[in-house]
Amino acid sequence: MKGMYDPFDVFKINYPSVPGWEGAGKVVSSGGGMMANRLVGKRVAFVRIVDGNEFKLGGCYQQFAIADAMSCMTLPDSIPTDIGSMHFVNPLTALGLVEEIAKKSQAAVQTGAASQLGRMVI
Repeated sequence: MKGMYDPFDVFKINYPSVPGWEGAGKVVSSGGGMMANRLVGKRVAFVRIVDGNEFKLGGCYQQFAIADAMSCMTLPDSIPTDIGSMHFVNPLTALGLVEEIAKKSQAAVQTGAASQLGRMVI
């Protein structure tokens, strides 16, 4: 991605940047440490590395991503990887939307662009 998509200057993004807040996959290597070493070979869900308000090391929409072991959650075999990749950001966003809607209205309208987030709201 190229450009500035944060008009409120909340995050420091170094461009070009790979998008993606969360993902899932198999851990192929470890940078060291007991927690990280125990994840090698396992399927995990993870969130991208953000240090304070600065994005680090690219997002999750790439073949290989670097994640902090503390941001990884092992996935049981019963959860498909594509579902596990939506474990944090979308569910919390959906919960927040539903709570705000309930405070102010009895209904909500979703567009086709709502995708997985829209399914979670339903």
